[in-house]
Amino acid sequence: MAGYDDETVNADRRGIEPPPPRLDAGRLWAGGAASAVVAALIALVGVLVIRAVFKVAFSGSAEAGAFGDYGTAVLTRLRIESWTHTLLPNRPGRQQRGLQHLVLRLGGRPISIYNAHLDHTTPSLRQQQMRLARDIIGVDSHPVIFGGDFNASAGSATLALALDPAHTDLVDPWPLVGDGDGLTVPNNAPRSRIDFLLADDDWRPTVMATWQSAVSDHRGVVGRFLLRSPRVCR
Repeated sequence: MAGYDDETVNADRRGIEPPPPRLDAGRLWAGGAASAVVAALIALVGVLVIRAVFKVAFSGSAEAGAFGDYGTAVLTRLRIESWTHTLLPNRPGRQQRGLQHLVLRLGGRPISIYNAHLDHTTPSLRQQQMRLARDIIGVDSHPVIFGGDFNASAGSATLALALDPAHTDLVDPWPLVGDGDGLTVPNNAPRSRIDFLLADDDWRPTVMATWQSAVSDHRGVVGRFLLRSPRVCR
C-alpha cells in the first residue's frame, strides 16, 4: 500500500495516516497468489474481491478468466483514466506474468501506477520481464510508482535493471525513509526483501514500512509519497 499527497492540492491531509482497508482477501493472498500486489495508493490495495466501493482494474491469467482467482489488481478511490495489461516474456510451462498500468487522476494531474508479479523460478526470465517493464516505464511522461513482488532482492540484477538511470529515473525509497530492514518473506519471520515500491523523482517519499499479514505468506509494503509540483520550463 502506498499513501500519497499532492503538494499543490492536498496539504491539509498531510500527517494523517490512512487506515488500512478492511478487505477479505484471504482467498487471493493464500499461497502468495496475490502477494505481488502490495503497491497501492491510500486505499488502493492488491486484492481482487471488492468492486462496489472502489474502482477496480484487474489483469488475470488466461486460465483464470476475467476476474478469476489469479492475477494482479489495483483498487483505488481515484478516477481511473485508463488501464492496460502487457504480457511479459514467458517460457513453456510457466505462469504468464504481466505488467499492469493504470493512469489515475490526482488533483487534476495524471499519474501512472505500474504493478507486476515477476517469475519466481528463473533469474534470467525474471530479468527479461523486468527489462521489458523498465523500457515501458522509462518512456512514461507521467509521475510513476511501480510496485509488486519482483521475486528478487535489493542487490539483484533484476532490481538493478529497474533502477538503471540510463533507462528510468526510478529509485528505491527504502534506504531513504524506510522503517527497519524492509524484509517481506516469509511473513512470520522474514529473511528476504523481494516486494518493492519504486518511484520516480516526481514523488517525494516520506514513509516506508512493512506490516505483518494475516492472510499472505508475504508482508505488505506501505509507502507515503508527496507528489511534487509540476516542473516549469523557463
